[in-house]
Amino acid sequence: KGIVEMRLQERDKHILEDISIDVQNNRPLYFVAEKRGNSQDTYRMYITSKQISNMLLQYGMFENKTYILQWPQGIDDSFVSHFMRGFTDGDGHIGDRELSWAGTVMMLEKIQQILADKFHINAKMYNTKTDVIKSLRIHNKRDIITVLNWMYQDADLKLQRKFLKYQEII
Repeated sequence: KGIVEMRLQERDKHILEDISIDVQNNRPLYFVAEKRGNSQDTYRMYITSKQISNMLLQYGMFENKTYILQWPQGIDDSFVSHFMRGFTDGDGHIGDRELSWAGTVMMLEKIQQILADKFHINAKMYNTKTDVIKSLRIHNKRDIITVLNWMYQDADLKLQRKFLKYQEII
């Protein structure tokens, strides 16, 4: 297609602005007032670049990925912590007593493996309300801090509200 759309809650608009600057996107962000139930107002960013669109597809990033998301193919080891930070920004929770992620079994098993191999951390998988989406959680505070320190080391692009929670914890 050549069009990439990213959508975030109004309070997280800053990260779309940062990404827009990084990819030299000159299109404005679009405000969308949500009118459904508990839905929050959002900002949308559109990038019209076949090169970026094709590159994201090569890494396995595509529309409506919620129920089929897998770990990106060919991601260089030097980018794993950055990818994990982005995944945490989107589908993770940072708390005083828990660091957790929601996702497919395929995605969470890969994260579980990385945490075990890199830090000898035993993250546990839990069921959720659906059969497809699971939750991966760490409850040990020392382990939480270890993973967060790794994810935020050399981090330029990050969701500010989750970064502030990380700073509170450490």
